[in-house]
Amino acid sequence: MNQYLILSLPSSGSDWLSRILAKNSELQYYDKEFFNPACNWNFELVDGGYSHILEKGFGCEWASSCKNIADRNVSLDLLESIYQETWLRQNYTFDKENYSAFRVPFFKRYFDIVYLYRSVRTLFPPSRARVLNWYDAIYASLKMNGIVDSPIDESIRNRVLTAHRICWRELESSGPYIPVIDYDILVEGSEIAVREELEKGWLLKAINIDGALQDVLDTRGRKEKKWHGQIENLRAVPVTS
Repeated sequence: MNQYLILSLPSSGSDWLSRILAKNSELQYYDKEFFNPACNWNFELVDGGYSHILEKGFGCEWASSCKNIADRNVSLDLLESIYQETWLRQNYTFDKENYSAFRVPFFKRYFDIVYLYRSVRTLFPPSRARVLNWYDAIYASLKMNGIVDSPIDESIRNRVLTAHRICWRELESSGPYIPVIDYDILVEGSEIAVREELEKGWLLKAINIDGALQDVLDTRGRKEKKWHGQIENLRAVPVTS
């Protein structure tokens, strides 16, 4: 059975896009983030749901599993056992994940993947304060795992921008040939440009592109954001400790 995955970062439009894709396909979509412990606590098959299993190897903003977000030392064998105990007990074929930039080697084993990228130009500053909490949890995990040192400027602004930048560096290095859908094109581009984004990777074979295109055009709408008067796109900026 084919299994499909969108890997992205928090507040990058993955809920919006994934629901459109699910609507325009026959995929069985887990809404949302099956492997996120904070999003998978409600199953009755295992006491307490799957969260206590998932947080052994996957991360989220919870204190109990925050370190896992950027922990490269979690073994593939452990992730495999979690996959067997959770995902394979269900009938889903489509998922999206926002805290799994450091889990690409595992997901490549079982899923056809596309990335969804949103630039900081339209992401920050966020309209919801909790978005800062999500990225700050990622930053905390990066520090716990020795990936970043404490910079001179450890303001919340710098922490969340650093988290975004490092996670994208990790995604691009872990899956250099994985197609990237550009969120900003989806919400700002022409109809032709949007179609080109929607025809990337596994979407072309699994999704009704015409239907998804119309839904994107009907529901999109974002404005450029500025943080402290400066428009930034840090995706390609090297990380410095």
